[in-house]
Amino acid sequence: MFSCVACGNEIPSEKNTIFDFQREIIDYCHTIIDILRIDIRVRLAFRKIFLKRENMYPFIKCATITSTYMKVFRKNFRKRRNRHHSVGGI
Repeated sequence: MFSCVACGNEIPSEKNTIFDFQREIIDYCHTIIDILRIDIRVRLAFRKIFLKRENMYPFIKCATITSTYMKVFRKNFRKRRNRHHSVGGI
């Protein structure tokens, strides 16, 4: 056994086991595919909400979800005033 510094748990060492690369790479690929499926579903739901409420394609107009929120905030909630007085050109 050895101690994991990051989590503080003891992890059993597997000195006498054979690493099955073929099985591990297949498990890894399945995990990545599951993550991408979830990511695609979330992005499509996010896109649908923004198309319906803001009439905007979030991933064409903005690079990130955060920048999309800022664009909507500026469009809907920021008072119109002289652009020379804004911070950082926002």
